[in-house]
Formats: sequence, C-alpha cells, structure tokens
Amino acid sequence: MHDDDDALAGVDLAAWQPPMPPAGTADAVIARMREPTAAAASMPAMDLHDRPSRRAWWISGLALVAAAIVALAAWGVTHAPHNGHGEVIAVHARHLDLDGSIADLDAGAQVQWERDRHRIIAHQTRGTVRWTIAGDDTLVIDSGGPGSAATVEASGASLRMEVQMNLSDMRLLGASTLTAAAVAVVTVVVYAGHVQATSSGQTVNVTPGATIELRPQKPPQEPAPPAPPVQPAEPIAVGATAANVRELEDKLRAADEKIAALTEELAARTADPLPKQPPARRPVSPTVRPTVSPDRPPVFACDHQIDVDDALHQAANQYANGFAAAALALVQKALACKQDARMYRVAATYACAAHDVPTAKAMFAKVPPQFQAGIEQKCQQEGFNLRER
Repeated sequence: MHDDDDALAGVDLAAWQPPMPPAGTADAVIARMREPTAAAASMPAMDLHDRPSRRAWWISGLALVAAAIVALAAWGVTHAPHNGHGEVIAVHARHLDLDGSIADLDAGAQVQWERDRHRIIAHQTRGTVRWTIAGDDTLVIDSGGPGSAATVEASGASLRMEVQMNLSDMRLLGASTLTAAAVAVVTVVVYAGHVQATSSGQTVNVTPGATIELRPQKPPQEPAPPAPPVQPAEPIAVGATAANVRELEDKLRAADEKIAALTEELAARTADPLPKQPPARRPVSPTVRPTVSPDRPPVFACDHQIDVDDALHQAANQYANGFAAAALALVQKALACKQDARMYRVAATYACAAHDVPTAKAMFAKVPPQFQAGIEQKCQQEGFNLRER
C-alpha cells in the first residue's frame, strides 16, 4: 500500500459527488472528432553540407549587380535622343538645345526643326545661326523659302549659316512677322567637321575654314572678292535737279571713256616697247581689249612711281562699270611692281570677264589652289575652260 492510500484512510469517499458536465458536452466532443485533420507539412531533412554558404550568396549578389550596371550603361549608350519638333523666332539672341546638338540664333533669326532619332531636319528661313552638331547626329538644313533647292548636310560639325533675304520681296504680316518671297543668298562658314552643300543639283564638300555661297539657280561657289566702294567724282548737292544729275553722269561717263582710252594706249605701247611709228591718238571704245600676243599675256615694266593700291582702286571702278579689259590692263601694270595671291586672283577674274583666255590661264596658274574654284567658275560662265590645253 502507498503512502497516498494511507493519507485517505478513514475518509468516506462515497459522500463526495463530482459536478455534472455542461449540457451538450458529449455532442461537441463527437463533432470535433468527426472533423478532418490537416496534415502538417513536413520539411525534409537537409544535410549540413548542402546549405549554401554566406560567401556564395555574396558572390551571386555582386554578379547580379554588375550585370545590371552593364545593361544600364549599354542602354544609355545606344538610347536615341527623344524625337520632337519646334519653331523659334529669335527676338533677341537665343540658345536652342536639341538634345545634344545646339543652335545659337542671332536676333531676327527664324528656325523650324524636327528630330527623328539621330536625324534633324531644319528650315532656317532667315537670319544667322551657329550650329554645333553632335558626333552621332546628322543635320539637314535648308533656307525654307519657296522653291528652295539649296541644302547643307553636316555631322559632328560646327558651322555658321546666314540667310539673306531680298528686301524688295518682303511684306509685313500682322504686327511683327516678316515673310520673304525669295532668298537672295545663303552664306555658310565651316569651322570644323564634315559638311556638304548642295545647290542647283551640284554637291560640294566644304572643308573647315572655308566659306561657300548658295544662290538660286547657281551651283555652290566661293564668295567673290568685295570690290571697293565707288566714290562719286563730285558730291551731288542736296536739292539738285534731274538735269544736274544727268550732267554729272555724262561727265563721269566721259571721264571713264578717256581713262579707258589712255589705258588701252598704254597697254599697246608696253606690248611693243619700240614701235616704228607712234600710235595715233584717237578715241578708243572702252570695250576694246589691249593688243596681246596669242601665246602669252602682255609684259609690263615696273614704274616705281605707280601707286599699286590706287591702280587697284581704279581697276575696280573700271570693272564695276563693265570695262573689264581696262581693269585688267591696270592690274597687269600693278603686277609689274607687286605680286601676291590677291593680285593674281583679281587679274584672273578680270581676264575671264574680258575673255582674255591666255592672260586668264597665266594668272590662274599662279593662284593658290584653295582660291581657284571661284575663278574657274567665272570663266566657265563666260564660256571657256581654264584647264583645257
């Protein structure tokens, strides 16, 4: 017998009655027993050797990060700029950012543009704009006028384009908008990069440092050397009548004819320094060219008293008034005392206008190659080729 039994000895247990269970307890227990039991998910035992180490997790993470960085960098390099379009009328100097390429507009310039990925189509209708084209962009630009056939194509380049309008064809629209019926001339100055200019169906490559002009119905050409301004012989008084103006014009024309006659006579004397008989002094038409040898141009002796600049100024006046032969004779006389690239260029230009083929070829051969294109084109317009033998 246990000690617990000894502790309950003498106690009447029959007198103690347990409390009754709550109503429905048996039904609840039976219902609980009938419910289906959910099977607990069992996790297979993992060998300690199969668990990835912390170092392996770090290596995998760094590899993923590096791959993401490379992908983002590649996407940034090959991603094309955003497409778009717009129009700018510069009341004041204006800076235009074209998503990598740049246009700096002077006051009064007007530009329309449209970007399609790396290609930009622009219409510069007037004014001066400096374009800076990114290396992966291509810019095609024209003057945008009616019937415009002059275009400039550039890539990875820096250039300045100026569109000059024919003011007689301009009309006012509204309060401040000007539109032009025709473009007079487009001037392109190339600073760097690859640039092509097209006009009248002809395309030329424009090298850095060069200037080209695009005119309607004419191929691209270098700008002609500017002629010095012609000063009137006498100032016209304010309030002068039409008769006074005509009288002054007649005097100026007579003076030009006299100068041309003297120039022709001087050229003839220089070509034949020991004439058997002195030439008769008679009026000579300014359109008659000096007598020259068919094989070589006339040779002039240097007169040390001649003012070369003054001779060039007189020659420019003669050329501007349509007396190309007289202008050529003056330049040849100045060439006897001074020779440089400018003198040869002017002499070749005047010889082309005067149809003096031997002199034109002789002067053209002495002009540096970078200045020959404009002279050659001038002679072609006059109907002969300087490079023909």
